[in-house]
Order: sequence, then structure tokens, then C-alpha cells
Amino acid sequence: MSARDGSYSHTKPEPMVNSLKNEVVLPSNRAFVLQFRQGDDGSGGCYAGRIEHIESGRVDFFYSTEEMCAMLKAILNQGNTDHGK
Repeated sequence: MSARDGSYSHTKPEPMVNSLKNEVVLPSNRAFVLQFRQGDDGSGGCYAGRIEHIESGRVDFFYSTEEMCAMLKAILNQGNTDHGK
């Protein structure tokens, strides 16, 4: 979260751990690159940019946080259905 003075307070999340092997689990099929257009400063304005799924190379453009989240969910859900085949 950002403070009003522009500083950031960040608590490091606990890593996801595979309890059987005691390894950090960050599957590559759930990795993305998010690139935001210039001017998106997080001040509550509209976010726009591109999202790239690392494993597939799929690239989509978004023009709001809602579109960005919908794209992430669609790609992740597609991976879940493919994984079961």
C-alpha cells in the first residue's frame, strides 16, 4: 500500500511451499509480465497496458484494472482445464 507521502509499506508474503519436498512452488504456467502505459501512477486513475503469459507467449492489451483481472483469470482458468486433460 502506498502512503500519502508516496512511500510504500510492504510486508513480504510467506512463500508457497510444497510440504512434501519443502520447496517453493511458483509454477511457470502461472507467470505473467504486466507492463503499464506511461502515466499510470497508481493514484486511482485508469490503468492500461499489456499482459504477457510467460509460458504461452500470449499477449493481450487491457484498458482498466477490471479487464486486466479478467484476462488473468481467463488465462489461469484455461491452464486449469488444460491441466486436467
